[in-house]
Amino acid sequence: MTQRRSITIILLLATVCALLAGPVTAQSESDARAEREEIRQQRAQLASELDPLLASDQELEATLSALNENVAEQEARVEDSRRAVEAAEEELASAEARIEELEAYVATLDQQAADLAVEAFISPTTDEVTEVFESSDLNEASRKQAFIDQLNSENLDVLEALRVAEEDLAIARADAEIAATEAEQLRQEEEERLAQLEAARAEQQRVEEALDVRISGLTAEIDALDAEEARVQQIIQAAEQDRAQAAAAAAAAEQPSGDSAGSSGSSGGSSGGGGGGGSVGPSNPGGFAWPASCTVTSGFGMRWGRMHKGIDCSAPSGTPIYASKGGTVIFASSDGSGYGTYVIVDHGGGYTTLYGHMSSLSVRSGQSVSQGTNLGGMGCTGSCTGPHVHFEVRVNGTAQDPMNYL
Repeated sequence: MTQRRSITIILLLATVCALLAGPVTAQSESDARAEREEIRQQRAQLASELDPLLASDQELEATLSALNENVAEQEARVEDSRRAVEAAEEELASAEARIEELEAYVATLDQQAADLAVEAFISPTTDEVTEVFESSDLNEASRKQAFIDQLNSENLDVLEALRVAEEDLAIARADAEIAATEAEQLRQEEEERLAQLEAARAEQQRVEEALDVRISGLTAEIDALDAEEARVQQIIQAAEQDRAQAAAAAAAAEQPSGDSAGSSGSSGGSSGGGGGGGSVGPSNPGGFAWPASCTVTSGFGMRWGRMHKGIDCSAPSGTPIYASKGGTVIFASSDGSGYGTYVIVDHGGGYTTLYGHMSSLSVRSGQSVSQGTNLGGMGCTGSCTGPHVHFEVRVNGTAQDPMNYL
C-alpha cells in the first residue's frame, strides 16, 4: 500500500507538470488560466502533505522540481500584478490630470460666460431687449428668453463649449473613480500573490532542506556501510564455512566404516561442500517477504554518486522487523559500524538477508528463525538520519536488488 501511495504521488506530480506544459486549444484563455490555477493549487497541496521522513528519493526530487516551477510561476504572477498595478496607477494619474485640466477649462468658460452675461445685460444690442429687462411685469422665464435671444453666435459657442467641457469632466471623474477602484483591487491581488509566493518559497525551502538532508544522510550512510563491507563478507563466509564443515561432519558420522565408507564419505563431503554455495544462486529464489510494514524511501542502485546496496524502508521507531525468509541468524549485535545494530540471516543456497539500524534485538546469533519471526525493532542506530530498516538481499555475498525477490 505504501509503495502504491508513493507511485501515486509521483504520477500525480508528473500529470500536473504535463498539464501545465500542454497547449491551450479549445478552451478560452480565461478557462485555461482557471485550470492552471487549480492545478497549481493541487501541486501546492501535494507538496504540503509530503512527509520528508516517509517520502522516497524520487518523491522528494519530483516535489522539489514541481515546487521550483511553482515558485517561478508565482514570481511571474507577482511581476504581472506589479505591472498591472503600475499601469492602473498611471491610468489613475492620467485621469486625475485630465480632471484638473478640465476643471481649469470649465472655470475659464464659466468666467467667459459670466462676462458675456454681464456685457449682454449692461449693453444690450436692441431697444426691445432693454424694454424687456426694465419691465416690471415680466416673469423670470421671459427675461431669460430675452437674454438668450440677445446672445450672438460667439456667446453660443462659449456656452456649448462649457456644456461639452462639463460632460467631459463628469466622464473623467467617473473614469478616475473606476481607475482608482481597479488599482486598489490590483494592489490587493498583488498582496495576495506575494503571500502565495512567500508560502511557495517556504515550502520549496522545506523540501529542498529535506532533500539536502536525505542526500547527505544517505551518502554518509553508504560510505559507512561500504567501510563495513569486508566485515559483512567475513561474517557470511564464516557462516558458509561453518555450515559446510557441519554438513561434512554429519555426513562422516553417518558413514559405515571400511573402504565403502571412504568412498561414500568422499561423495558426501563433495555434496556438503556444494551445499555451501556455488558461483550463483537459484534462478528463482521466491519465498521472500517484506521485512516490515514500511514505506520505501531509498531504492537499490546508484544514489547521488553512491551505490546503495539495499533498500531503506521507513516507519516509526520500534516498528517490528521480521525475518524475510526462514533460516539461521548468523549475526545479531552492534559492532559500532554504520549498520548500527543489525541482523544477518542465512537462508541457505548462498542467500542471506541483512537488517540494519535496528533499535532492539529479539534474536541471537545461531538461532533458527522462520519467515515472519520478529527480529527486533526498527530504529536509527549507526549512520542514519531517521528510523528505517536498511534491508539487503545477498547472493553468495554480493548485494542484489531486494525488489527482485520480494
